Amino acid sequence: MQDGDPAYLPGAAMDDIDQTLARIERDLYEGVLDDEKWAQALAGIAQLAGAPYACLMSRNADSGYFEFLETVDTPEAAIKAYNEEFHRLNPINTLPVLRRPGEQYLDTRALGERLERLPFYQDFLRPHDISFMMGHKVGTFEGVDCNLSIHRTLGEAPFDEHSAARVARLHDVLERGFKLRFRLRALEQENLWSRGALDRLSCPILVADEQARVLQANRAADQWLSSRRSMLDHAGHARFALPRIRHILRQACGVEGGMRSAALRLPDQHGMQLLIAVPLPQAQAESRGIQRRAAMLVVLDSNAAPPLPQTLLQSIFGLTPAEIRLMSLLARQDSIGEAAETLAISRETARTQLKAILRKTGARRQQELMHLATRLGMVPEVGPEP
Repeated sequence: MQDGDPAYLPGAAMDDIDQTLARIERDLYEGVLDDEKWAQALAGIAQLAGAPYACLMSRNADSGYFEFLETVDTPEAAIKAYNEEFHRLNPINTLPVLRRPGEQYLDTRALGERLERLPFYQDFLRPHDISFMMGHKVGTFEGVDCNLSIHRTLGEAPFDEHSAARVARLHDVLERGFKLRFRLRALEQENLWSRGALDRLSCPILVADEQARVLQANRAADQWLSSRRSMLDHAGHARFALPRIRHILRQACGVEGGMRSAALRLPDQHGMQLLIAVPLPQAQAESRGIQRRAAMLVVLDSNAAPPLPQTLLQSIFGLTPAEIRLMSLLARQDSIGEAAETLAISRETARTQLKAILRKTGARRQQELMHLATRLGMVPEVGPEP
């Protein structure tokens, strides 16, 4: 029997199968720019495999555990239970599968009769109306490991080779679609650092080298540099506090060890100003035509120590909303366990997010991160994600 045999989709003619594949392919490409079309494509892939829903999973490089990347029609209760407890018990974590693009995983083929005895199936999947699983390795894009995870509900037969073959027919299309979508997301993130995007922020943001020489500035920074409130000018000549400004810039540029964020509060005639020096990623520097060591310097009024706006945290550090929520809780002296409980996530997830925050902010340990967060005034009340 060939891959395109109508028996793969009972009651469907060859033309129907080809039309289904063509529709999924169209939705994937349109979904590169359209989240609704993207979700529609993933749902179509699940239907092609004879299943009600699919999700995207990624293997955590540190723990080896598979984690959710994106879900479509997956029950919220199942997602929560998996994140909080059962991700450690997923048998696929310890199997040498889904290592190469195009490789597939069928749970009945890999686990055999012991499948029904595993706690992952008895205590997690079955209570959430899930019977069997199939995986398909799409590839690694922008450093993100991407795998399709397709699930059938209770009462349905296991996935077979025919189901896997139908999904395999889409592999080349999946690779191209995922590559474009993840590259677009990376470009959108890079665009947060562009002059146009930074001009939309009301606070002064500039790029400077370790000597405090200004290399680039947004519109608000141009105005600040020309005002009497500025501590320095475009050439790096300071009106006051130059050694302290240079010190935080040298830290962010990596001149004094590894690159890390640093903050400085300085008085002026209107009260206080907060200066935050943030490492500028090499790729960002090169895309801006900057060949020397450089950092991004953000200037905020800090009279009342207001929390740093979430949009600014996303623009400067590249933090996700979930990472911002965790950092805010840790800044008000919650423990990692308390923060995880407040956010309704597992401690393992909280630790993974903390590692990402440390990497993105340039902090080398949690104590240094909390010092930075305190200087930023990050103490808003935070509850579980709705």
